[in-house]
Amino acid sequence: MSETAADPGSAYETIRVARDGAVAIVELHRPDSLNAISLDMGRELLAALRAIAADRDVGAVVLTGAGRGFSSGADLRDVSGATTQTGRPDVAGRLRDTLNPITLTLREMPQPVVAAVNGVAAGIGCAYALACDVVIAARSASLLLAFVNVALVPDGGASLLVSARGGLGRGLEMALLGEKVSAEQALAYGLVNRIEDDERLLESALDVARGLAAGPPETHAAIKRLLNEPYLEPLRRQLELEADAQAARVESDEAVEAISAFLQKRAPRFRG
Repeated sequence: MSETAADPGSAYETIRVARDGAVAIVELHRPDSLNAISLDMGRELLAALRAIAADRDVGAVVLTGAGRGFSSGADLRDVSGATTQTGRPDVAGRLRDTLNPITLTLREMPQPVVAAVNGVAAGIGCAYALACDVVIAARSASLLLAFVNVALVPDGGASLLVSARGGLGRGLEMALLGEKVSAEQALAYGLVNRIEDDERLLESALDVARGLAAGPPETHAAIKRLLNEPYLEPLRRQLELEADAQAARVESDEAVEAISAFLQKRAPRFRG
């Protein structure tokens, strides 16, 4: 493997970008936080994906996470960037400017994207995994819409992507209960395409990506456009609805209490 010529991995602090022939490997790289997605990581990931999308020498992409997990979701400790009048992070701005365009780029970039889900893919990390074209999960992996556990709503497209893959019933179950879905359950639900032994995960994803990269790139791009077309406008609308809803929830008493409880490692108190 080598660093990409257009986007050397050393240019980034929170992700790594490497090349395996015509395959670009993008690794979320904040292993100490289970690759929690900070604003800086979002900006770097979006820049890298856009550069790869424009690179005609790249025929396929693998998206994975460093260490024990794919991503634990948004970094609730990250207070960088613009704030609202109440002093809280401008969640709607983050979503519209940085985090939501990542979801759309994964869907719209011409190259097929293979997710190699190691460990947990939670919150917006789950959304990014499900926005990929082929999802391969490690046997120990799990998917989790953890938003409700901190009194927030799904974002990053999760409210549409889970239902599009697994059906409305599964989407409601995951969003309302906030429980982990094992790799075996995710396969049965149609959320992931394949399960692989943990030690074989990355190599299996690379095998799939190498096969794709050896195929006809213009045909792959046309297939992605055709299959995504019925979902793109609904996805754009849903991303806007999510951003508005999340901005309202972040300012709510419920979310303030739930996030404080999460950071303090205690149970939230919503009543009394």
